[in-house]
Amino acid sequence: MLISSFGCSYETADIEFGYTLSQARDKSNNLAFHLIQAFAPGEVDYEKAHTTIFLMRCALFTM
Repeated sequence: MLISSFGCSYETADIEFGYTLSQARDKSNNLAFHLIQAFAPGEVDYEKAHTTIFLMRCALFTM
């Protein structure tokens, strides 16, 4: 399984998400973003799929 994180550590993500949730409830109804990227069977391998979603995430959230 490939694991990466953006803006947090995967080892402590549950703690960080809980803190963010407690802070965000007072500010907005939008508490998270969920990105889905789909590929046709055989189009890419796991490594390429992981890299593609990582680059997309970086482009969306570092502007």
